[in-house]
Amino acid sequence: MAYVPPALRKAAAGNPVSPQRTTQRDQKLGEVKSDSPKQYTREDIHEHYWPLTDDVKLGGHQPSTLNGSAAVPDSLTYVMLFKDSNPRWRSDGIIYVKSNLELLPGGKPQEKGIAFGFRDWRHEGKPIQRKESAEGSTDASSPEAVNENNADLTPETVESMKPVAVFEQKGFSHRSGLEFLGYYRIAALQFLEAKSEELIRMLEQKWSLKDARGRDRKIERDESSWYSSLSRRWAVIKLEKDDVATSELGSPNIKSSAQDGTGGPNKSVNEMLKEMRLGQNKDTMHASSGG
Repeated sequence: MAYVPPALRKAAAGNPVSPQRTTQRDQKLGEVKSDSPKQYTREDIHEHYWPLTDDVKLGGHQPSTLNGSAAVPDSLTYVMLFKDSNPRWRSDGIIYVKSNLELLPGGKPQEKGIAFGFRDWRHEGKPIQRKESAEGSTDASSPEAVNENNADLTPETVESMKPVAVFEQKGFSHRSGLEFLGYYRIAALQFLEAKSEELIRMLEQKWSLKDARGRDRKIERDESSWYSSLSRRWAVIKLEKDDVATSELGSPNIKSSAQDGTGGPNKSVNEMLKEMRLGQNKDTMHASSGG
């Protein structure tokens, strides 16, 4: 007869968990599961706002931080906040973006013959200055340049924008799901031109995180990463939650395809516990039979 480990002998001999206690435990775990906010993959969210029709497939829309939708492709509809990308979100509701700026009021590129002087750049060096072909060179961070960059913005313009859905990535992994936080409105908006002093300061802030003791921890970036980010126009956006819109509109009806890590559909706690108990019973029977 095959050797049966003590733990399995004890289980086989009959130290069963009370069915009533098991049911109560399963119910409590199920309640915790049902009360937890739903999480979605970025693909879930994308397919909700961009249904997979032939037109959308041809368009090739790629999900980003700022996103429109199939219904209103030229207007900001939803925001996805990814892990470690916005260190000031929790404290100030501020995010930094460089893609799809055309979805923002005043976000379309300026068409005034502006060109940037490119040269080698080092973190410790001076910022590259903007050169305007028609009127000589000006610093992109000067008050005049900032006003010019934000010339199309007025409180009325920002206020007229519809509230946007905001999703935040949760968990410890960059592959974690995103939770719906509610509907938000733009409370403040500023554009930072490429190679400007403001952009350098913003990137230094963006690429620093606080550790468990509240100390700033710099995220190392190589020169190519700095150069790539400095060559782009960025926007700094402050979002404030719209409680009225969140209450009236409710959560988007997004179909979740979250998985349990094995490639199959997501299972409830009750289902997983049931499978675990069945697996233990099979192991016990197998050991007892000497198979």
